[in-house]
Amino acid sequence: MADQIGQKPEKEKTDNPNNGNVRPLAFEAILAQNANAIRFHGESGAQVTFDVDDTGRDALKELVEYRGENLHIEVTKTNLRYTGA
Repeated sequence: MADQIGQKPEKEKTDNPNNGNVRPLAFEAILAQNANAIRFHGESGAQVTFDVDDTGRDALKELVEYRGENLHIEVTKTNLRYTGA
C-alpha cells in the first residue's frame, strides 16, 4: 500500500522468482568431473554441465521443454549420495 497519495505501491516481494506461474523442477546432480564442467565465454556468460542419474529422468524430460526460456537456477549442496549417470 502506498504511504502517500500519488505514490505507487511497491511490488509484492516473493522468494519465488516465477511468482508461482510454473512448478519448479528439482533433481539431484553433481557438477561434472571434467575440466570443461564450467566453460566461461568471455564477457557474455558461461555454460555449466551437471551429471544427473536416473532418479532425475522425469525432471529432465520436463526441463527439455524449457529450452530457450529464461531460467532462475538455485543450487543447494546436499548430503544425498549421487549414484552416477
